[in-house]
Amino acid sequence: MEPGAVDLGGLVVAEGDEVRQAERLVQAAYGLLVEAYAGRGGEVDLLQRRWEKAQDALRKAKIQQEELLKRRRELISRAAVQRDHDTACELLRQMRGSMVRQILELCPLLDPPARAQVTSAIESVREKEERVFRNLDSMKQPSDVLQLLAS
Repeated sequence: MEPGAVDLGGLVVAEGDEVRQAERLVQAAYGLLVEAYAGRGGEVDLLQRRWEKAQDALRKAKIQQEELLKRRRELISRAAVQRDHDTACELLRQMRGSMVRQILELCPLLDPPARAQVTSAIESVREKEERVFRNLDSMKQPSDVLQLLAS
């Protein structure tokens, strides 16, 4: 039995679309294979080979995409990202430690009660930031951060 047709008319490949298109082909081939295994059409061996070829095409598309990104210098190594992340976190930690002092230095005309009120306000805002940092692993979207800050 000949397998059902897969509409390739909508598969217009532009730069960067190769992986998505290959994924669609893998899904289509897999769907036909599942149907064949269920006895609803198609020759299992033929569809198995088509699915495997689609899988190979997907792997090749991913490799080509990665190579293109490397050539364009748009692919950043994990080590470089981790190094920059660690540096940024350390700078942030140092800045946060001296924030109150730096702000008060910019406001020399504040009397002691006002200085105490500003210090308290800064600490209150910093506590919200600390909650964000403590829960950063569970944050998936910017709205999660905004929701936590609003609470």
